[in-house]
Amino acid sequence: MATKILIVDDNLESLDLLDLLLRRTGYETMTAPTAESGLASARQERPDLILLDIVLPDMDGYQVLETLRSSKETRGTPVILITGKVQQGDKIKAHRAGADAYLQRPFSPQELFRSIEAALREDQ
Repeated sequence: MATKILIVDDNLESLDLLDLLLRRTGYETMTAPTAESGLASARQERPDLILLDIVLPDMDGYQVLETLRSSKETRGTPVILITGKVQQGDKIKAHRAGADAYLQRPFSPQELFRSIEAALREDQ
């Protein structure tokens, strides 16, 4: 059974690119352009991992992560935060919030896959 990854990103170009890249590599993917739709998909579909953009139109990624971590259904799901933000301390804030990894755009596909594999290994 393929690993199921939920991608939550309001930038549709980025969402489509990540979706295509992950599907071509053999992952099963779901996409959500808003925090609310991402949270609903996480609860209903129970993905193996979530790629979560920090800057979303309806809620920031830290709030989404907090909601995921406080829910019995999603608390153990690995989450990788993705961002274009370059503010000092964001990486520390991400890990304190419970993120399994933090990727700063632009990142290479290899960096993405290494982060996914590491987060999935830690979850076992």
